[in-house]
Amino acid sequence: MIKHKKSTTGFSLASLSMIAISLLLAMILLVSCSSQKSGSEESGSDSSQKQQSSQKSDSKGGSKGEGGKEGGSKDEGESENHEYISDAKKVMIEPIEAAQLDINHVVFLDPGKISITCPKDIGEHRSFIYDLETRQVVKLPDNTTVLKKLDNDDLFVMTKENTEYAILDGSSYTVKKAIMRPANVDNSLDISPDGKSIAYVTDEGLFVSDLDFQNPTRIVAAKREGKVFDMELPRFPKWFDANRIGYKVVGLKGVLYCGVVTRDGTVSKTYMEAQDATLYPLVNGDYLFRNDSGKGIGIIDANTGQKKFITESLLDKEGFAFDKNGKWVSYYMTNKEVTEENKWTGRFEVKGISSESKIMEFETEKPNAKPVENAVASPDGKFLLFTDMDMTGRRVLYKLEINAEQSQQSQKK
Repeated sequence: MIKHKKSTTGFSLASLSMIAISLLLAMILLVSCSSQKSGSEESGSDSSQKQQSSQKSDSKGGSKGEGGKEGGSKDEGESENHEYISDAKKVMIEPIEAAQLDINHVVFLDPGKISITCPKDIGEHRSFIYDLETRQVVKLPDNTTVLKKLDNDDLFVMTKENTEYAILDGSSYTVKKAIMRPANVDNSLDISPDGKSIAYVTDEGLFVSDLDFQNPTRIVAAKREGKVFDMELPRFPKWFDANRIGYKVVGLKGVLYCGVVTRDGTVSKTYMEAQDATLYPLVNGDYLFRNDSGKGIGIIDANTGQKKFITESLLDKEGFAFDKNGKWVSYYMTNKEVTEENKWTGRFEVKGISSESKIMEFETEKPNAKPVENAVASPDGKFLLFTDMDMTGRRVLYKLEINAEQSQQSQKK
């Protein structure tokens, strides 16, 4: 019995020793897990704080993404504002590689569709049709500049500077008709909206013919006085609509006056007040005029021929665009002060044609560059497009929305 008790006591001591070791290991594990949990909670707290900080940064206008660039990826409708014309936003023409985008020619084909020309460094250029709403791009044949869309949706384009033209099919955009300018024809010509007739000028006057310059009809004759070089020559014909053609009469002293004639030459009217100017037709039948020498923009009454200035002076051609519905006109006004640095300074303005009240006004100042180029109004008059140079020296496109009625109502209040 005594031996049995000794044996039992020895076994109990060994068991106690093993239990103590196990408890010690368990305590070590508990301390380790507690330390890891604490570290994990601290890490999670930091991550949460960083996420909240990022969200706050986004709410202020964009956080820094990869490479430290602000904003990350932009929303589809978001765009950059113009530097000086704050209400204008950059048109994101995404399908075209940005490094190759250098726009120098914009033509509206529809209220939401334009053609643009992008020159190449080697002298050739590429043209595209761009849908402003769907942002889809259709490439046109190289070395074509779109001049206008015809009534049947075909495009009248120039394929070689002032010498070769073509009509592109409105669906396939392939050449439907090639047009070569004869040597005796002035480089100012225009095609009728129906695409069947050409208005052109020679030393004999202004003519209308078919697309091959055959079967011509002279509708305005050139005037020659006693001296050889003393003459009045109609030039720069433009089809105002299916029946009217506008033109300038040029002499030794420049543009003497402007005229409008029907396509058959039976009805003709001259506007002597439009000296050194260009006429643009409005929907109401009157004409907007812009002085080529930069003296101003105004209205000419189609019946009386009397003119009224909207603005007395502006920088020649820069920023000029107009709503054909007669609601507004845009232009760039130069400052009278001469600065020490070579800068284009002044104001870009949008003004009501009938009300003569300013709709928009933006102060501009840009070293060695023009702030507004290639300005053109949408057919519905709701916005205008213009180009400006970015930091790389390439011209990009901007859109400026215009609400003439809202601006006039706010001014009345």
